[in-house]
Amino acid sequence: MAQPVAKVRSRRDGSAVPLDELDKRLLNLLQGSFPIAPRPYEHVAGIAGVAEDEVLARTKHLLDERIIREVTPIFDTRVLGYSSMLVAAKVDSVRQLPTLRLFKIRMDLEMEKGTETLAAAAEAVDHREPEAIELSDLDVAVIRATQGPMEVLPEPFAPAAAELGMSQEALLAHLESMQERRALRRVAAILFHRRAGFSANGMGVWRVPEERILELGPRMASFRGISHCYQRPTYADWPYSVFTMAHGRSKEECDAILDSIAEDTGIEDRRTLYSSTEFKKCRLRYFTDEHKRWEAEHA
Repeated sequence: MAQPVAKVRSRRDGSAVPLDELDKRLLNLLQGSFPIAPRPYEHVAGIAGVAEDEVLARTKHLLDERIIREVTPIFDTRVLGYSSMLVAAKVDSVRQLPTLRLFKIRMDLEMEKGTETLAAAAEAVDHREPEAIELSDLDVAVIRATQGPMEVLPEPFAPAAAELGMSQEALLAHLESMQERRALRRVAAILFHRRAGFSANGMGVWRVPEERILELGPRMASFRGISHCYQRPTYADWPYSVFTMAHGRSKEECDAILDSIAEDTGIEDRRTLYSSTEFKKCRLRYFTDEHKRWEAEHA
């Protein structure tokens, strides 16, 4: 029998929402252990030691409370042939900061862990630079049908399979093929980090000597509290070559993560850019008419 889901008052101001231990465990699993399988919530339930109905009910509740943004396939922008760029501006000064090397892009919030774990290095990060691949018509059709929020159902891949006119087994096999080709990174829950309790995030920017970037970039990326790690261009007035985004439950926790990186690497010349206001955060939709219309208007 499903356990009752703890009711909490919805907070629309972006503040953290109280979570019990099962919520936290499920959020960890939904971020990192959601399989490409006919009944992925059943798999998560087995690991958590609860009923599938319990996982479905709590996932819907966490979506309603805006703790989970969406459960969705996460595709690799570069492998699909897209590119992105961070643009920084100060009054009339603009700096283009495209990614030169990507060492890590994965935002798993450690819901059950404390500062000590977030500030500790984990396994080495695979930072091989992916190349764009040739996509088939079926690849593009699968991306269009599966991207975006998935409905919370016992068989969440079934609606996309029906839309594509193929069996669920064939769709799952194709998604696994796309994962092997690195076009699909994973399927996972994406969280509203502030409402999940991670109220602070700081971009640590580091002045790393050119000859040490390949050595230290993966080490910086391996820390659990780091979600993004890139090499970006430097300028005469901006000597910082490696960017690491730290997430914590407080500014002090972010500082602890970045201090641990400094201690581990010996790099002391850094700044931390803390987010103060989030104006927009959404996943890019691929191969859509909206993107084509934007390109026609702005290209």
